Amino acid sequence: MKYFKNLSYLRVIACIAIVCTHISQRLMLEGRIYELTHYMQHGVYLFFIISGFLALYTYSENNYSPVRYWIKRLARILPVYYAVVIYDIIVHGLILKDMPHDWAGLGWLRYIFIIGQYIPGENQWRNLSFTWTIGIFVLFYIMTPILARIMKTYRSSLVGLAVTYLCMIGLDILYARLEITRDWFTPLFYVLYFMFGAVACRAVQEHKADRASLLLACIMLYFFAMSKFNSPYTLSCLFTIIVLASMNVEFKNSYVNKMFDVLDRFSYEIYLGHAVVMEIIDMLMASYILPEAAITGIAVVGTAIVSVVLYYGVDRPVNAFIRRRT
Repeated sequence: MKYFKNLSYLRVIACIAIVCTHISQRLMLEGRIYELTHYMQHGVYLFFIISGFLALYTYSENNYSPVRYWIKRLARILPVYYAVVIYDIIVHGLILKDMPHDWAGLGWLRYIFIIGQYIPGENQWRNLSFTWTIGIFVLFYIMTPILARIMKTYRSSLVGLAVTYLCMIGLDILYARLEITRDWFTPLFYVLYFMFGAVACRAVQEHKADRASLLLACIMLYFFAMSKFNSPYTLSCLFTIIVLASMNVEFKNSYVNKMFDVLDRFSYEIYLGHAVVMEIIDMLMASYILPEAAITGIAVVGTAIVSVVLYYGVDRPVNAFIRRRT
């Protein structure tokens, strides 16, 4: 199966952007620097697009059965996720005991069964340790075998993108009539971003990247006219164009490539692990006045340590065990 070097680069950039956003929030930055780091939060949509591309490509190229595909993909994301959840239960549930009342009475079941983004919660029951995206990834990976059957060509992937967008509009209308918010069944509203990645995948497979980029540029102008440049839909079109335009990009410098390879290997652990470090910083800031250098140092060094522990202590052993069994 082909290895897309550009997606490795972009995934690292998206990961670093998200980490920078959360560090900047604790540094209380202002002015242009704040605006720049605030924009970096949109790196999560680039994550979704890359995941949509690779999910469809991996399933199509390897001829996996749906069950084997689900096992492989969920084994990649769930062990680290549950390691973070166990940490949260120990720290917030048993030691600090600072979790608020959950109106639905679900409590930790929200995180154990990954339903926190389907049934709305408040405060820490909504997004403890920045885990809100995991339910979205799980939903799309479950959908991937079905989408791969439906969207076998570039043209059918465009139809799938259009249908998904129309379904989202329909959901918004339904929610407005029912007077409920997108906090209910939130992952449904994020499938569209993965579909952009699916379109890019089929375009690359059929050597229609230029045609797809032109079409996406037109769609981007439509979304820009409907809202503004930094809307998630507009940026998703731009990110997808970047994915397509960078397909043949590869750095010649071996040291740069090694740096990206290492960061990409740990990207998921960095993505989830840095949240634990951010919470530790928040607890320290509640009791002490921390200089900016200390906040940045704790964030960078702490994230590196937690990521290595999660990768070698959780991800690799679990996936090695599953590979032996499948």
